[in-house]
Amino acid sequence: MPGADERVHRLAGPGNAARFARVLAAAEAGLANAQQDIARGTLEIACAIARQVLRQEIKTDPKTLEPVVREALGMLLADGKSASVRLSPVDFELLQAPLAAELAGQPVQVLADASVAPGDCLVESAGAVVDGGVATRWSRAVASLGLEMPWQEDEEATDAA
Repeated sequence: MPGADERVHRLAGPGNAARFARVLAAAEAGLANAQQDIARGTLEIACAIARQVLRQEIKTDPKTLEPVVREALGMLLADGKSASVRLSPVDFELLQAPLAAELAGQPVQVLADASVAPGDCLVESAGAVVDGGVATRWSRAVASLGLEMPWQEDEEATDAA
C-alpha cells in the first residue's frame, strides 16, 4: 500500500496540476455564469413586480400622468412654440382643469383623443412628438437595465383584444 507521501506526489504531478487548473477554471466560469443568471432572474422578477405596481397606480390615481405631461412639455416648449397634449378622454376629464390652470398663458392645447390609451399622452410641437405612452416609457426604463420586457405580456395582449 503506497504511503501518504507517494499519493501526494502522484496527485501533484505536472499532468494532474494542469487538469486541476482547467477544472478549477471551468468551475469558476460556471459559478460566474450561474451568478449572472441569478442576477438577471432577480432583475426580471423585480421588473415584473414593478409593472404590476405601476398598473395598479395608474388605475387608482390617473393623476400620475401629470408629471409625464410636464416633462414632455418641458422638452418641447423651450423655444416658445405652441404645443398640443393629447390624452385619453378619461384622463382628459381628470386632468383638463389642473393642466389648464398650470399652463395658463402658455401656447398649449390639451385635447381629448380616443386613439390615446388611458395613462398615455402624446405631446406635439413644431413637428416633434414626445410619446409619453406607458409602454414606451416602460420599454425605455427596462432597456436601461439591459432587458427586453414588454409592458403587455402576450397573454394580456391576447386577452385585451
